[in-house]
Amino acid sequence: PGNIELVRKFLAKHVEDYTRSAAVTGLYRIWKLGKTSDIDDLLGLLERWYVESQHDTSVAAIGCAFLVMHRLQDHRLSLGLRRLLETLHEEVKRDNDLAVGLFIHACRSAYDNWAVNNGQRRMHFDAIKEALPIYSDRQKYLLEPIN
Repeated sequence: PGNIELVRKFLAKHVEDYTRSAAVTGLYRIWKLGKTSDIDDLLGLLERWYVESQHDTSVAAIGCAFLVMHRLQDHRLSLGLRRLLETLHEEVKRDNDLAVGLFIHACRSAYDNWAVNNGQRRMHFDAIKEALPIYSDRQKYLLEPIN
C-alpha cells in the first residue's frame, strides 16, 4: 500500500510526462488497481488526451483503460472509451495531428484487448486506414451497454 501511494504522487500534473505514464502503467497494468477511485482517476486521465504535454500519459491511460475495462467488466470505462474514440475520430476528421496517433493507438488497443480476451490473434497497425474499420465496429470492442 505504501508503494501504491508513493506511485500515485507521480500522477500529478506537474510531473514529467514519461514519469506519469510509467506510474499509470505500474498502477493499472502491473498492480492491477481497480477500485472506484482508481477508475475515476483513469477516466480523468482519458479526458486530458488533448494536452500535448501529456501525450505519453494518454497513450498509457488508453491502453490500461481497455485492459481494466475487460478485466473488471467496467461499464464506466467502456462509456468513457466510447466517448474518447468518438471524440478522437471527430478530431481526426478536423486534421488534428495530436489526435491522429492517439486514435490509431486507441483503435489498436481496442482490438488487441478484445483479441486477447477472445482467443484471437493480436495485430499491429499504424495507419488511419487500418484503424477506421476498428472504429466503425467499435461496439464489438466495448462492453454491451446496460439498459
